[in-house]
Amino acid sequence: MGKEHKGKVTANVAESNVLCHELEMACIRLLDASGGVQLPSMYQFEGRYKSCERNFQAKCVGPARSSSEERLQLSWKQAHSQFVKDYNDRLFTGLLICSVAAIVIFRFVVKVALLEAVGWVSVVFLELYPHLFRGAGSMYETRWWKVTSQVWEFCMLLLFGAGGLLVWAILMGVVWLLWKRARRRQASKKAVLTSVKGDIRDLDV
Repeated sequence: MGKEHKGKVTANVAESNVLCHELEMACIRLLDASGGVQLPSMYQFEGRYKSCERNFQAKCVGPARSSSEERLQLSWKQAHSQFVKDYNDRLFTGLLICSVAAIVIFRFVVKVALLEAVGWVSVVFLELYPHLFRGAGSMYETRWWKVTSQVWEFCMLLLFGAGGLLVWAILMGVVWLLWKRARRRQASKKAVLTSVKGDIRDLDV
């Protein structure tokens, strides 16, 4: 009787280990994959993990649950800390690139002096402002940076959230309408030029 009970306990422990380990590794793989996305989103990163964690909590049972749960929480803390650092650094780099792009576009492509000046101010601000926090906190903890990250998260939610397809459809529709309008203008200009050239030939005759 004792051997039979011991055998059941051993089999239960082994089955619990296998089940919880698979669920734990699934969440860890998700964390690794989420950390390498091209367009980072804190909302999506945390949401995907919470969904995986709920699945782990629902299905991981038995003696191995507590140890697997501890390892998973440790992996989450490490991954979250690294993601926050990379997220802020990449968002800062993106803002700097956009500012430089604005200078080039509004100086050489579409000449708008005011927007070009805004680009220059942004570049100078982003280059100098972080140096004010050496040894005294971080720029990423300031209120304006939190607002910036919230705006980014809102944009990501619009483009890739539940209504992402609708937003993309609207954007594509607007681009198509602008393209059609530009084609009509171009065709109209050609028609006017052709008419003017014809009038000039008639005068020469």
